[in-house]
Amino acid sequence: MNSVAKQQERRRCLRQLIDIREFTMATINRNVLQVCLSCTLILFLSSNLAAQEKIHQTTSVFGVKHYTVLKEPQTEREMESAQGMNEAKQAFEEEITIRSALSYGTYLRRIGLFNEAVEVFSKGLEAHPDSVKLLRQRAQFYVNLRDFDKSVSDGLKAVDVIENMLIRADVSTSDLIPTIEEIVNVHYHLGQAYYGKRDFANAALWFDRAYETALISNNVEGMVASTNWTYISYAKNGDGAAARMAVNRYHGVIDDFQNPDDHVFYFDSVQLFKGNLSVSMLEPIDETKPWGGSLNYPISIYYILKGETDKAKPHLRRLIHQAPENFQKWGRFAVVHAAHEWQELFPDESPYDE
Repeated sequence: MNSVAKQQERRRCLRQLIDIREFTMATINRNVLQVCLSCTLILFLSSNLAAQEKIHQTTSVFGVKHYTVLKEPQTEREMESAQGMNEAKQAFEEEITIRSALSYGTYLRRIGLFNEAVEVFSKGLEAHPDSVKLLRQRAQFYVNLRDFDKSVSDGLKAVDVIENMLIRADVSTSDLIPTIEEIVNVHYHLGQAYYGKRDFANAALWFDRAYETALISNNVEGMVASTNWTYISYAKNGDGAAARMAVNRYHGVIDDFQNPDDHVFYFDSVQLFKGNLSVSMLEPIDETKPWGGSLNYPISIYYILKGETDKAKPHLRRLIHQAPENFQKWGRFAVVHAAHEWQELFPDESPYDE
């Protein structure tokens, strides 16, 4: 079977999976625990973690420790979220299901406890080793924690489970059936993990796969994010033609997004690589916008690819200097990868020496 035929077969199987999932979801009563996505720092109500405690999560390649600082809830919404997490914790302790592990682990992630969330997902995977949902989440958090080998391992296992599932098409429980968005994320985070390993060929392969999968379901966020990283991966692997093809096939507009502020970083990045925007049009970078500071990474890559590494330096430094006690900053993929760029370009310099 040639590559075009394989791609067509993969798309056919993915559409079949969507049909199977929709049928199953329509016949199974689901009472899903709702995870609070708006609260950023809420109290982890547990006997072993106190308010205002600083919890070490990971260490950068420069030896800088990254923490999460837990704070007491102040607003009514924060208090409700804290109560919701306690209920999720209790449900998980009573019975380890895919659903209870996802709910509790996601709550932990929302307050920046990546390691603790990984432990929850690991316990969930002991009971449900073929859960794509749990593998996908743990793979993502391993990237945040800079553990790329473990992330690759989880991602490849998830891919294997998905492919076997497509072949069998006999899944009897909806909790085992990944959504098309979850499949996009499996591919996307495999790309991130390989990129962290500086394996740009495999990174490009999986980012490209993420784009193809997002295209099937018209996942506009997935398409623009994967386009950005596909271009960078191909370019850093020395394949300029493939990189150019990756950005030229993207024809999205800012109005495609329900909340443009959340995705303007990737959209602007792609427009920069397409030649529709210049660096001067993107600066000064508004660090107050969601993910605004992350735009420093594609700008640094833009200069690196042009051989102007000195112009990339201040952008990389801004990313590396992200607050070590603010998980919403040090956990970003752009911050994770900026450290490796600096190591490769300026091995005899510290990003902390102005």
